[in-house]
Amino acid sequence: MTIPLLDVGLKLLDKLIKDPEQLAKAKFDLVELQQSGAIKELEAELADVASAREHDKASYGNSAVDFLRGIVRPVITLSAFSFYVYAKVEAVGLTAEDYGIIGMVLAFWFGGKFIGKDVQK
Repeated sequence: MTIPLLDVGLKLLDKLIKDPEQLAKAKFDLVELQQSGAIKELEAELADVASAREHDKASYGNSAVDFLRGIVRPVITLSAFSFYVYAKVEAVGLTAEDYGIIGMVLAFWFGGKFIGKDVQK
């Protein structure tokens, strides 16, 4: 399935940009991207992603694979949280970098879920 990025981009620009001068410049830049071949490269990348997704979907239904997919987020989160609790109980001196890493792990695993829900609304 090919996504006509130029058509989608032009429609999106019409909705997002209200100033006629900025809209004309943005459309010109988008057409230049198409003429330079950049849009074809993006379309090829999207086709590769779609192909990988279809391959991934083909493995659904295998209980072992589904289990492994489902357990990754909880295990990483529990490990990060357990390390934090252990460090507090054993009085391991955590530096600002340690707190940053723990926060990054939690934000990575949980932050994306909230962003995805906001985008879908």
